Amino acid sequence: MIYTLDTEFNCQSSKWALYPLSVGLVKETGEELYIEFNQAFVLNCDSFVSENVVPNLKWFNGDTSFIMSNKAAKEAIIDFVGHDEETHFYTWYGSYDWVMFCGIFGNMVDLPKNFPMYTRDLKYIVDLHKIPSTKLPKQVNDNHNALEDARWNMEVYKYISTQTFLPI
Repeated sequence: MIYTLDTEFNCQSSKWALYPLSVGLVKETGEELYIEFNQAFVLNCDSFVSENVVPNLKWFNGDTSFIMSNKAAKEAIIDFVGHDEETHFYTWYGSYDWVMFCGIFGNMVDLPKNFPMYTRDLKYIVDLHKIPSTKLPKQVNDNHNALEDARWNMEVYKYISTQTFLPI
């Protein structure tokens, strides 16, 4: 099964620490999962995160129904992905997203056995095959929301997968 994902996080570079704010996952079937983490992680955000990410979190606008503990988030993700024998996760500029996502499970070796230990980066595939950005689906909402970005990632994946010259 194909999944696209995106995360939003607070990075405190002085501590080399990443703190999860939200994660969005989309299955190729169209099912979605959106999780927000404890609001305490938004304390001491840098100005970019404060101005561009925090206002797009659901809890910031009064909806706390997506907030989960790390343990509950881990269980929700496992339930969402299930026990598919072959899972592939795609991201856009996904290095930090993948580290953040894997951190939900603890160490890399703590990932569920059916999860790969890497993400397939759509941006890398686009660059490798010199696909012009004008050919990619337009991103309707560029508002740093993990679920919106995961949805767009799925659109990009579907576009790329229709290009018969691309083994992805």
